[in-house]
Amino acid sequence: MVRFLSWVYVDDAALATAKRVINFFREKRIRDPLGVGQITTSLSNQLFPATSSVMTRLRYVFIVPWVYRLVESGGPSKGEKKFGETLEEAEKKLIKALSNNEDHEGVIGFVARDKVKTLPSELYWSVLRAWDIRRFRGTRNHYHRMARILLERRSAMNERREKAKKRGEEIDPHDALSGMTWDPLLPKPPEGFPGVLGLGLTFAESEYLLNRLKAKFPDSLLCALASKVNPEVKGIGQPWEHPAFGTFSADQRALLTQARYLAEIMDAAYTLYHYQLAGKKNNGDLVKLCKGNFKDWLHRFPEGEILSWDVNDLWDLTIGRGHPVYPSTKAFIGRFLGFVKSNPGKLLEDDRCLNLIRDREISLKGPRSRFRNAKALEEWSGDLSATRLTFRWATVRTLLNDLYLGLGQGALC
Repeated sequence: MVRFLSWVYVDDAALATAKRVINFFREKRIRDPLGVGQITTSLSNQLFPATSSVMTRLRYVFIVPWVYRLVESGGPSKGEKKFGETLEEAEKKLIKALSNNEDHEGVIGFVARDKVKTLPSELYWSVLRAWDIRRFRGTRNHYHRMARILLERRSAMNERREKAKKRGEEIDPHDALSGMTWDPLLPKPPEGFPGVLGLGLTFAESEYLLNRLKAKFPDSLLCALASKVNPEVKGIGQPWEHPAFGTFSADQRALLTQARYLAEIMDAAYTLYHYQLAGKKNNGDLVKLCKGNFKDWLHRFPEGEILSWDVNDLWDLTIGRGHPVYPSTKAFIGRFLGFVKSNPGKLLEDDRCLNLIRDREISLKGPRSRFRNAKALEEWSGDLSATRLTFRWATVRTLLNDLYLGLGQGALC
């Protein structure tokens, strides 16, 4: 039987959800083998809205609309080349310009160059809408298909504006929005664009983004970190380790606390998962490494805090916040937390706990379970850090450092 998946396009949010489901089935490497991504995404979106784990550098939120405007400046296509093809060529040309800089960390396509599969505009499309930089509400492909119509509307609107200006009048505000696809207040590209371009933000660009954060996400941790910087801070491993933690709002501290508790117990859960896979693969070195990791976890384990942790506080902060948390996920977390609270030092020896981990992965992955699929087990790299919960912090830290440097405060995270 051939199975297929389809959906009705409603808006960007619905499309993003559909893409996450499709990518779940496409993904060969199992990055969320125990199925807690619903929870981590909910927490991450509340802490760091308008971000994504695929973001590499902050200036791309300007580069993408600059490239679109550059292509659009050629006027409506006459059919000699589709808009999407012209745009793809323009984006690929930027790879060379960006790669020529000393600071080329995070250049999309730095290695693949012209063979790059995923372009910056595709990676940043949803983010640009979240920042309200992109005013067009449809998908990227829809934009490309409508490019000619959009440009003709924009040209007609500009003509009406000029005529109204000569009469000493102003056009209707709603009419002024006709054909507008990007924020009109977006800073202009640097001189020499697109031939000369770097990934460092200018002060004006950084200020624009900071003001946008304050206007759209004033209560988020992202806004707090962007607005209040401790110049002594460098190399913060996790957001809850930030020395300014005590100055964060009560809501921000609550989110971070629940994120930390979840990360603590899931560190143990993933260690048990890897331990069983290493044993099934008859890899003695990995088994020994997993045992060592478990001892390290037990040494740093905040037993007093976890014993008093009411997991309902986590559900109160995640359920109904844009991402569903399934009953099976709640049940898994609840049962595993019970084992942790009962006897954390004996988790590696508790068959009931080990079976819980094993059964959870099998229920999620089915025939692709590493416990049942020899090929999937063989493809497992043995990377014990791949499943660690970070709540996008590594990405956010890079984005914040870009912002701080642009504001002239230096790299501080």
